[in-house]
Amino acid sequence: EGVVREMEGHVRLIDEFITEDEEGEVDRVVSQHLDGLPWESAHTDQLIRSYREVYVPKDQVPDTNPMARLNALYTAHPLTDHYHFLEYKPEGYVKPHLDNFHESNHVVIGLSLHDTRIMTLVPPSNRPDCHPIELVLRPRSVYILTGPARYTWLHGIDYKEGTEAHLDSKLWYDDGIVKGSQRKARKCVVLRAVP
Repeated sequence: EGVVREMEGHVRLIDEFITEDEEGEVDRVVSQHLDGLPWESAHTDQLIRSYREVYVPKDQVPDTNPMARLNALYTAHPLTDHYHFLEYKPEGYVKPHLDNFHESNHVVIGLSLHDTRIMTLVPPSNRPDCHPIELVLRPRSVYILTGPARYTWLHGIDYKEGTEAHLDSKLWYDDGIVKGSQRKARKCVVLRAVP
């Protein structure tokens, strides 16, 4: 309960934010910018593995209905004037980390495409009363993180210490999600607030 109270209003997950047809529409836009880019084995800070990414100005992206709805999700602060498009190989993951407030403050919004992943929010070490929170990021879902979900609790995707991917999660099995050898590539559209 303490975890729920602390995170209330700071973690939001919306399943089926877009339809399957809209997912195809968004994917075509994302693919136009990602296709042909080289795959990176690891980010310079070693937090992200097996991925490729590109930042695209919003005025170079068609203002379709799903993109307009995505931009309208958060109005407390202005969002940046670009999209962050990412694609992860099936074995790709993001290690748990805290966001840099000076580079992307207030909010991070992510729209998931194609395959399911698990985001884990890890409590600070001085909070032994709290347990990690797991969010199932299904295709077409959107997550929104603000406040302590970004700057106090670590957050990562498909990673557990000592494993290449987050395959031992209880949710992973109980929810009927396929294991790593069957996973597909995952794409996502990320928005952040202006620093």
